[in-house]
Amino acid sequence: MSQHDPTTCHVCGRHAIGIGVGKLPNDPRWLCAECVPLLEYVKSVRRWDAYEVKALDAVDDATCDFAAEHGTDIAEYDDATRRALWRCAIQAHQDGIRRLITDGDAPW
Repeated sequence: MSQHDPTTCHVCGRHAIGIGVGKLPNDPRWLCAECVPLLEYVKSVRRWDAYEVKALDAVDDATCDFAAEHGTDIAEYDDATRRALWRCAIQAHQDGIRRLITDGDAPW
């Protein structure tokens, strides 16, 4: 982005400035001057919303299946198995949120 190639803020749609977030070499998601300070607050979110809490059911199911296959003592897992458990939990949570939203299942 340059002053000759303006773009909009990824968050709110206002005029973006030369600060962006994302991984290179892809085009970053540019932000406006109003949204840049909000990044510090986003990192400190402590309360989960209702969808995130409800999606824990999917995590519980997925990790129970994982433990049934690999055993319940995490201390006995090798590094690869332990990392696979964390990937399983994270993926199940993300998929659970997506499923709740796409299926229209209200979590309350």
